[in-house]
Amino acid sequence: MSIHIVHLCRDWAVVVKPYGVLSEGAAPDSLPAILEEQFRESGTKFESIHPVHRLDRTTEGLILIALNRKSAAALSKMVQEHKIRKHYTAFLAKDPSLPDSGTMTDCLFFDKRADKSFIASPTKTSAKKAELTYALTGTFQKDDISVTRAEIDMITGRTHQIRVQFASRKSPLIGDRKYGSRVNYKSPALFCTGLEFEWKGETKKFTHTVNNPE
Repeated sequence: MSIHIVHLCRDWAVVVKPYGVLSEGAAPDSLPAILEEQFRESGTKFESIHPVHRLDRTTEGLILIALNRKSAAALSKMVQEHKIRKHYTAFLAKDPSLPDSGTMTDCLFFDKRADKSFIASPTKTSAKKAELTYALTGTFQKDDISVTRAEIDMITGRTHQIRVQFASRKSPLIGDRKYGSRVNYKSPALFCTGLEFEWKGETKKFTHTVNNPE
């Protein structure tokens, strides 16, 4: 497998993680292992390979990879301080009541045993604020089902945040059986399509184009 490299410099790289690939870990089919082999074969110099944020195995899209310990520390701190802005594209079975654009704000609780997030009361222990903005940008037909494309900017980054926030508004992502979708697709239809951050005084911005699912 060859990983598409969007941008490569001495300290970091932006790559497109394919569907089905783990974004972390040392397994032979994980993104770090695949990149390590690819970089060695191409002669690309690196000290280490450290994804500074993650995507689910079933999510395709942009990931920022640190290539040395110093940049890993700096970029990880930026993630913690919400200084790396992420944009997602999702495809929904939209409920008619969902506005065409807006902000979603909830408190989420992640149940590790169920591997699932839930909308929770702000008073619940371990519940965390989850917030995003979105705009619905078009509707098309898939297998006689009306599917809506949503462009999403993350304000926070909680586990399964996009999936549970839209599902809680009766608009689950297609293919997302865990959160109530009845529309067939190979996985939850979610893609990381934009990254933006500041590096050494310059704004870095990257995009990944995604077509409507067939």
